[in-house]
Amino acid sequence: MPDDKTKYLELVQAVITRMASNSFVAKGWSITLVTALLALAAKDNNPKFAAVGILPVFMFWSLDAYYLALEKRFRDLYEIARNVPTSSPVSFDLTPVPLTSGFWFRSLFRPAVVLVHAPLLIVVIVLIVIGSSH
Repeated sequence: MPDDKTKYLELVQAVITRMASNSFVAKGWSITLVTALLALAAKDNNPKFAAVGILPVFMFWSLDAYYLALEKRFRDLYEIARNVPTSSPVSFDLTPVPLTSGFWFRSLFRPAVVLVHAPLLIVVIVLIVIGSSH
């Protein structure tokens, strides 16, 4: 029985690791894509390229928040499973606590998410404003 619990906890931990990895990849793509669009805007002196950068910022910001919220739900599942007595049978159920829209919305403003995407958005908006005034 203890081996089953250990295996189950390892499965849940693997999902948590995958969610964290997906979040990291979303941040990387956001920075890369927006930087490329801003480079095009600067090269061609065209603020429209910078304006296009708003879409990927919001898209990857929301995706990053989704992965963070899902990761938190799986961490909750891990804690529940960890506290189950060793003598109890292991279900191997990987269904996390349901994700609510409020929880996802709060994840949008967690430091791990907002400190990456908000500065990108600010830079894009500043460059749009500067480019439009010329």
